[in-house]
Amino acid sequence: MNNSSDCLIFMNLRSTVASIVSHENNGVSFILQLLQKEASKCLGSGPLSNEEIKCHKWFSSVNWKNLDVQKIRPSFLPEVAGKHCVSNFYNRWTNVSVFNSPAGSPKYSEILFKGFTYVRPPAPFLQRNDSFS
Repeated sequence: MNNSSDCLIFMNLRSTVASIVSHENNGVSFILQLLQKEASKCLGSGPLSNEEIKCHKWFSSVNWKNLDVQKIRPSFLPEVAGKHCVSNFYNRWTNVSVFNSPAGSPKYSEILFKGFTYVRPPAPFLQRNDSFS
């Protein structure tokens, strides 16, 4: 993948999500606040963290206390046959072959994510442990 195709994927995702929820201004606002390039500007990244998300108008009808103590029954309980059960997903999605997998590190990744501020911390097993020296 190159920079322009990744940028197009991001722009398409953003416009698709916005059009899906366009009938709900609060939904559009919520999604767009989550899709900020700069991590410090994303909803929930401020000092209030998840409370900032919970206070968004999109969730105004949610009673968070009742949800926390599991007093709210889900409107849909899927039948699940096991940990890796995918029977509740359309075959269209489960039969798609994987391309653009995040498993490998792309060449020129500093260009692909130009403008983004998030940097993934190294995996604990890759970090140097000086206590054995």
